[in-house]
Amino acid sequence: MLMEIAVGVIIVIGILGFIGYSYMIKQQSDEVRKLYEDFKKTYGKEYQIGFGLCKGTVFNKEYIVILAADKEKKVVDAVTAEGSGMEWTHGTASEYISMDIAKYKKEQEEKKKRQTLYQKSEPEVSPKEKAFITAVRNL
Repeated sequence: MLMEIAVGVIIVIGILGFIGYSYMIKQQSDEVRKLYEDFKKTYGKEYQIGFGLCKGTVFNKEYIVILAADKEKKVVDAVTAEGSGMEWTHGTASEYISMDIAKYKKEQEEKKKRQTLYQKSEPEVSPKEKAFITAVRNL
């Protein structure tokens, strides 16, 4: 009898945990979707928009980088967002504004070639940098 009650309590806690986690994921995706839609509405068809997401783990947070680049592949606006729980904090990423994406891609390709000559493994990259690299690939 006591064992059945304990199993029932564990199942109820598991179900409540799953519902809470599902709600958290939905809230995060709604925030991300709204941020991207606002950015897309602002820059529309005149600019190319790159979106990069790096999923977080237990030890680090999720990062999102959204870039708007003109036809010459110069970044005109950039937004980064950092996810923590159900909330996102976001703001302008001034370090990416006026960056030449074509030049950056070329530098990264050369860097990767040099690394393969000297090293067997790739160096550790921060989640924010991973999100930026993904956004650049999407431009």
